[in-house]
Amino acid sequence: MFANVRWEVVFALIFACFVCFVVGLVLWIWPVWALGRPQRCRQRPECDDPTYLRMPGRDIMGPSTLAEAHAFLQEVERTQAASLAAIREHPFIQGVANGTIRHESLRQFAHAEYWYMRGGVKHFALSILTAPDFDTQRFYHQRLSGELEYLERFHPFLQALGLDEQQLDRSWPDPRTLSAVNFLFRISAEGGPADKAIAWYVVGRVFADTCRAMHEGLAKHYQIPPEALRFFVIPHVHSAPFVETIATIIARYAPSPADRAHLQQVAEAIVVYEREFYDAVAESRGCS
Repeated sequence: MFANVRWEVVFALIFACFVCFVVGLVLWIWPVWALGRPQRCRQRPECDDPTYLRMPGRDIMGPSTLAEAHAFLQEVERTQAASLAAIREHPFIQGVANGTIRHESLRQFAHAEYWYMRGGVKHFALSILTAPDFDTQRFYHQRLSGELEYLERFHPFLQALGLDEQQLDRSWPDPRTLSAVNFLFRISAEGGPADKAIAWYVVGRVFADTCRAMHEGLAKHYQIPPEALRFFVIPHVHSAPFVETIATIIARYAPSPADRAHLQQVAEAIVVYEREFYDAVAESRGCS
């Protein structure tokens, strides 16, 4: 019965089936094992620590290090307190609050602010690309999302002033109003993570203070509808998560006295450019 069987062919077929079985088994087990790694990682206590997956050389900071960074932020605000107060009391800001600024000046302000916000979007987009670690990159990504949200909130304000966004895209505001955002562009390309952090911390403080000062005046004297004023509510800059992240970045990437002195210079420059923004708007046509 088996006299004419070619056993070498049979053995070859059996071996081929065995090889296919082994290959199939490997192909089935490997994805299951690979996909199961994150789950096994999450089962280990250290995986709950956000610093577990970190870039090489990134140290886990103690409470005292973060406390020093928070103290530095408070020092920056004390150092710039007079300049920040001068911006809050700027003739344009107070004019909007009191209803003495003409409609055309509000349009000039909206035009310049629109370009500033577009620059802020690009600033964070560039910062994401140059972020040295995942946590910092995630923070910049969150702020990019926030800037896009504020830009969306700004549209009703533009409409309330009779401004067309496409027309604003094709026309330049007063060049002096672009100094601050151009400085941010330079920091995006040349500055380190701590430079970006302190710059946006100060910008946020100025932005929140001036928006708060103008909000009531816009509603009372210019009859801007509530939906168009949502842009002027900026709560995140005083929130604990925002301040904590800024302090963490500064503690990690600007630990020395020389680093902190440099950040003081960045903060001072930002305040000067922010003041120039409102000076330019106040000197534009239509300001009483």
